[in-house]
Amino acid sequence: NNLKNSADTTLEDYEVQYFTYESARLSLVQNTKALMISYYSKDVSKEALQKAVEVAELNLANAQARVAVGMATNLDVLSAKEAVIKANKTLSDQSNAALADRDKIMTGFKTDSQANIGLVPVLSEEELQNIDKINVEEDIKKAVEENYALKINKRKLGNAKSDTQIKSLNSTISSGTENIKANVQTLHKNLVNAKDKLNLLKAELELSSKDLETIRQKKNLGMATQLEVANKELENIKKNTEKKQAELALRLALENYNSAVNGLASVGQ
Repeated sequence: NNLKNSADTTLEDYEVQYFTYESARLSLVQNTKALMISYYSKDVSKEALQKAVEVAELNLANAQARVAVGMATNLDVLSAKEAVIKANKTLSDQSNAALADRDKIMTGFKTDSQANIGLVPVLSEEELQNIDKINVEEDIKKAVEENYALKINKRKLGNAKSDTQIKSLNSTISSGTENIKANVQTLHKNLVNAKDKLNLLKAELELSSKDLETIRQKKNLGMATQLEVANKELENIKKNTEKKQAELALRLALENYNSAVNGLASVGQ
């Protein structure tokens, strides 16, 4: 009642304040989800970066051994050392970037709290199938009906008295409606592209895993070196990392699409 009584008597009222609050609350939830996905996307890359350090160190040992028998120069060793330093720096930078995202998520918790960041669930088969069943036109209608910015402006329009206010709000509502339609269409396209990319990476990972198994068999037969195996392992881990990041990107694309349909589509203002 206090909020209702203190509301602006011209355009804003209790309903406008409620829609504004709900929009801000849901946006905060969506932003937190995006941060969580960003954190895990960086975090899952650590395995590949750690393997890259291992491979760089093997290359350095190989260069040093070749120098000892006159098959390489000190310049080759120097280049290999620089590669080790660069690989370690990349790993450190990525770890720090992940921690920075984690710190943003943890904002609001006490410094000594033990709050855990929940895992981001991979899309189930049912969720993946449902993406193909999306009716974009129906979702656009829902997005327009549920949009908080439009609700606020329509409520203000109902409270408007002057011709100037009415004209301005009608224009804002009209352009906002068109922007919502475009936003939902774009987010749906992003969702479909993210799903296609994941399917491609799954197929590439399968091929990479077969190549890795082949090189390991060759190593067992004395037909490949440990360095060659390590390089194939690195390729495989990188491909698996890309697949995991694509799963996270697809989750974010779905969250963004659902969020837009349920009231947070951009009105372009």
